Amino acid sequence: PMKGLKLPSAPDNSRKYSLDEEEVAILQENVFSAKEQELLLSSLGSNWISDPLIHFILGTGLRIGEALALTRMDYDGSSIMIRKSLQREPIYVDHEIDHYDLVMAEVKTTNAVWKIPLPLKMIVLLDKRINEIKHMEQPYKDQSLLFPDEMGSPMDDKRPLRRLKALEKELKLPGVTIHGLR
Repeated sequence: PMKGLKLPSAPDNSRKYSLDEEEVAILQENVFSAKEQELLLSSLGSNWISDPLIHFILGTGLRIGEALALTRMDYDGSSIMIRKSLQREPIYVDHEIDHYDLVMAEVKTTNAVWKIPLPLKMIVLLDKRINEIKHMEQPYKDQSLLFPDEMGSPMDDKRPLRRLKALEKELKLPGVTIHGLR
């Protein structure tokens, strides 16, 4: 049905579109100010599962699925390579969605693979994280993930959101989404 459809281009082919004041206000509602970010960062650390992930997303701008899919092989000591993403995949039974499974999905194109240099704070965070993971004992099963759950499996992406919401309530911060940390 879309065959032959031609999307309009910007009048001067610049592809620069402006937002009106209302749109800008809506976008600004879903982010923390610098002071709020500092308050959040100072409160992280007590939750071994979600806090390093929240800190890492805030410090790198990664999407949650990209961060949850990172393994030690994606980290070279100074940068990370984005190659895959953890996603929810619908599982169908009798042509209806029965439930969702978390799956590692490869990036869709070679252009979607990218390398991100890390600031020193993120390098320290990852080095500490890797050291902690190496010293985990049974029943933990190491799958090389940088941000696993307690058993070493991929973390459910809802856990960091629940932790963020609890911190927002405790610190009296405005509500943002995990995506808003970017």
